Amino acid sequence: MQIISILMTSKFVIESFWQQGANCVVLAYSKAMLLTYGLQNSFKKRKIGKGNLVILRDESSLFLSRKEIQKSNIGNRIYFRKYSNRKKARDIRKIKEFVELVFAILVQRLQLIGYNGKEFTRTHSKKALTKEGMTTERFHELIGIKKKPVHKLLKKDIQKIIRKKAVLLYHNNHIVCASRGRFNEDTGTAMITDKIPVLHGRKAKGWFELK
Repeated sequence: MQIISILMTSKFVIESFWQQGANCVVLAYSKAMLLTYGLQNSFKKRKIGKGNLVILRDESSLFLSRKEIQKSNIGNRIYFRKYSNRKKARDIRKIKEFVELVFAILVQRLQLIGYNGKEFTRTHSKKALTKEGMTTERFHELIGIKKKPVHKLLKKDIQKIIRKKAVLLYHNNHIVCASRGRFNEDTGTAMITDKIPVLHGRKAKGWFELK
């Protein structure tokens, strides 16, 4: 399924944005959602007044105004690639809108339902998402999606993972989304070969996919 245009390939999505900070889980899930569900099917939006009622895939909902989205994304430490090509620039704008909406949803959901038994203010939500980092075991619940079972990453899995369109690889301190063997590391791109991928200096220990 095409996401927007024929230009928006797996490579394009993986290389289109990156983080500076501890927000790897936001980026990994945003890329996995784009590649698994696409822009239109990750969640539904219904225009109401000066904002949107956002309906997540688990049928939970929340209201976000444009002002709320902008306010939530101040200091998100997410950076987007720039292109002079008109079609690529258009697709980047669409991806940016999507990622900023995901970030705003996470900020609000942390305040509404908390995480791992903790309550969050707006300030603490943004700090947790950008500076402190978050555990990934239940992170999918915040964005209203489901994930498939988690697997220990073994060498025999590597060729299977390389063929997948969207797989999340992780260890205790970092998580990335890989697509067709390609994943983002800081501002660059790395390729999975025949070895266990190294993420920020440590070998990945597990992998899973979104449902």
